[in-house]
Amino acid sequence: MSLDQILEESGLDSVHEAKVDPEKRKSLFRLIKDRYDYGTYYRDRDLRNALFELMEFNPAIPQPLRNLLGQGRATSDRREDFIADWQADNDWAEPATSSFCLSDFFEFCQFGEEVIRPFAANNLHNEHYFYSKILEWFISYQHLQPISDAIIADIGAAYFGFGKIVEALPNVGQIQLVDIVFKKGVSQRTPKTFEVGASAAHLQPISDASVDLVTLHNAFEHFSEGADAGCIGEINRVLKPGGTALISPFFFAGRYTISLNPISAFFFQENKNLYDYVMKEYQENNAFLRFSKTMLSPYARIFSYSVFKNTFLERQNHLIPKLRRATFDSPKTENVPDELFGIEFRADYFSEKDFYYLEIAKPG
Repeated sequence: MSLDQILEESGLDSVHEAKVDPEKRKSLFRLIKDRYDYGTYYRDRDLRNALFELMEFNPAIPQPLRNLLGQGRATSDRREDFIADWQADNDWAEPATSSFCLSDFFEFCQFGEEVIRPFAANNLHNEHYFYSKILEWFISYQHLQPISDAIIADIGAAYFGFGKIVEALPNVGQIQLVDIVFKKGVSQRTPKTFEVGASAAHLQPISDASVDLVTLHNAFEHFSEGADAGCIGEINRVLKPGGTALISPFFFAGRYTISLNPISAFFFQENKNLYDYVMKEYQENNAFLRFSKTMLSPYARIFSYSVFKNTFLERQNHLIPKLRRATFDSPKTENVPDELFGIEFRADYFSEKDFYYLEIAKPG
């Protein structure tokens, strides 16, 4: 059933009309919940946009969370304050800069065309989301280049994008795709690639000191209920001495911020564990709580320095974290394509956007 048919059955001409008619809006929400499931919501752009537009009216939002929305914004959300707090606590230097060439980025996109073209065709958001995702893969690809016979563990890898691109590289020996949605245990997908069904905090199928590079692409910020600290402990266990882990991107600010998508968190399921966890995080960390219209996952956060310190620095002080800012050269205009795989390309997106990632080294 299409969204237009649902609207018609609710007596509505448009989604906007539902904002001003409480009874018809109630009928619309009831019909959507009866006729759709989370998988449909994820795939159906019209349904997602409608539910995003009506997010503030979502009847599934627990009232205590609704009451906390947007409170206390007076504290800084600037990245500079996170960096200053880290410097003051550890006499830490400025973030390191990783300089890349846009020409290398374009070559990477052509090398990974088999994966990137369909990803572009099914882009869930906008051009910024698309290029941010490809940039994550590109940065990991660059870090991979000097490693011989590399063993990679890609955590949160249900999409299989990065793994599928790099398995063709001659210096890659094995790729272990880790995701909780995979069948529990280890199964071989291709001659080089294995699926590991496990949570990020419990990587028991992966042997101690066996991995050269651990990658997390848009994954770490979504880990809840202590899985982030557990993941850092597992990274330390599975990395070889001299190995590296990349958390890309790394989201941080002066204040700890929790983002919720109440549609995927509460509308299609009753997620009491997440609700309890968010309330606990809010109270313990003076968090700023917001609802997001740009993410499909139920939960994400932006780290403050104090939460990052408790999650990482005080638990794994023998690992060496370094905050890195990706920068790109400015090629001549004639060398910049107008689009990549049907999505507009703007060079200023790379020159103006601050893209940070966390590089974690295990001493050799």
